[in-house]
Amino acid sequence: MQDFREIWIDASEFSSLGGWQLDTQFVHLMGSSYLIAIDRPGVPVEDASVSVKIPEAGMYRIWVRDRNWLRPHNPGTFNLLVNGESNGVVLGAMPSDAWVWEIAGDYALEAEEITLTLHDLTGYFGRCASIVITNDFDYTPPRE
Repeated sequence: MQDFREIWIDASEFSSLGGWQLDTQFVHLMGSSYLIAIDRPGVPVEDASVSVKIPEAGMYRIWVRDRNWLRPHNPGTFNLLVNGESNGVVLGAMPSDAWVWEIAGDYALEAEEITLTLHDLTGYFGRCASIVITNDFDYTPPRE
């Protein structure tokens, strides 16, 4: 494998928002905008998606920066789908109300364009700021 390290996808790069909305009101506090699943409380919103070119076939870890905004109730959970498939990892339920990085899973990916999809599970304001795809399994995205 070459020296490729990471692909960074910010919320503002999603090409299809579905029922998710881009929230920019806290950029000055957290350094980026984020997507929030908001429509009718209790009704999951339509999926948001973005396409990403994987430069080289191999094993990759996908990280998601999200927030559990009302612990311990975990109201805003969601899945990350890779090419339409879920591995069952539930995001947005970490026992912290801060923005955190969660491992969404490890994937064998081909050198091609893939689609990443945020799939809302609850309809209660799930939040996603960024996604990182990396072939460095020792890498952890910076907390800031």
